[in-house]
Amino acid sequence: MPNSVFKFLNEDKSRCEFKGKELDVSIDSETNEKYFIYKESEVYFIIENEKQMIRRIELDNQEIDFQRCIFIYKDIEFFNYEVKKVINFNYAVFCEEVNFGEGQFASMIFKECIFEKDISFSNIKFKGIIKFNKSNFKNQVFFFDNCHFYESIEARNITSEKDFYFSNVTFDKALDFSDSRFKEKLLFKGDNNYNSNEELNLSGTTIKELDLGNMNKGNSFLISFATSYIEDINYMKTDFTYNNVKDRKTFLILKQFAIKKHDHINALNFYKNEMQMHTKQLRKEKENKLVDYWILKFEEVASNFGTNPIRPIILIFCISFVFSFFISFFTNSLNVYFENSLLLINPTLSVKDILHITLDVKDIFIPPLLEIFNFFKNIIFGILIYETIKSFRKFSRKL
Repeated sequence: MPNSVFKFLNEDKSRCEFKGKELDVSIDSETNEKYFIYKESEVYFIIENEKQMIRRIELDNQEIDFQRCIFIYKDIEFFNYEVKKVINFNYAVFCEEVNFGEGQFASMIFKECIFEKDISFSNIKFKGIIKFNKSNFKNQVFFFDNCHFYESIEARNITSEKDFYFSNVTFDKALDFSDSRFKEKLLFKGDNNYNSNEELNLSGTTIKELDLGNMNKGNSFLISFATSYIEDINYMKTDFTYNNVKDRKTFLILKQFAIKKHDHINALNFYKNEMQMHTKQLRKEKENKLVDYWILKFEEVASNFGTNPIRPIILIFCISFVFSFFISFFTNSLNVYFENSLLLINPTLSVKDILHITLDVKDIFIPPLLEIFNFFKNIIFGILIYETIKSFRKFSRKL
């Protein structure tokens, strides 16, 4: 086991090295398991074969205890059946590849574990919480093929040296990777379903590459990149909305990645959601930022923040037809209502000019209030025309 934190130092296995420290190895007279004392009261047991592992599983205890066990035999496989007890792997060391498969488990606790080679979970139902807090994964980690987490996953402050995979997995509760470090990729591949009412927590996490391209999320899905450091994100097919994101900075980060990749369409989509979230935040602060709120609210209604060119065109026609009704009513010109409506689309014409054209009358009384309304209507039309132009350029303009 080169580069392992554990190794025997002689043939009779009476001495070992653990985390750079040389130690004496003893043998438990009852179980025939080798063990050593690393620090005061920290006793580590060496699991050399499957028989020793099974003995611990079959003990009549409230939990299955693998705390401070060092697994050194090859092809380690756990549990192909239902396990109702809590399984405690705290401070354990797995020197070889380990596989959990075809089972149904209660809680599994892996606090401060070391996994020196690949670890995989397949076709498993986790009925209770699973914890990996402060664990170190030196090789690849696989959760795949119909794994189902009914409770949350806690993996706070972990270190993953290689790729960390989820593929064809269902999450019903939170997934917490806060304050962790992924030196390679954190990938959600295959068909992953995130049904949680809680969040995918990446706060304070460092990730070389995050792939969320195959995450099927429920309406209550929540995520935040606000305090994370991520070198690259695959955001395709994520379809995030402001209801799925905890803070505006997350959309700002996604927008920056899209701009970096010259993906202007998704950059605009992230910008739109960023503005929607900012508007939502301003609504709570209307007393201090009332003007900002109503400006953004107008742009949201008018063109969905410059992404929908149909809205401002429809608004122009609607305002024209409504305002034409008032002009026709106050000037007794209902017979030319339709012509008035079309001419009102032109923001350069006054009410008097319009009636001169439609009625062919040079002298007609126009209530001053109508001209005032028309003036403000023309200002709104100018803004809506700008929103239309801006929206039609959504596939070519850069943010």
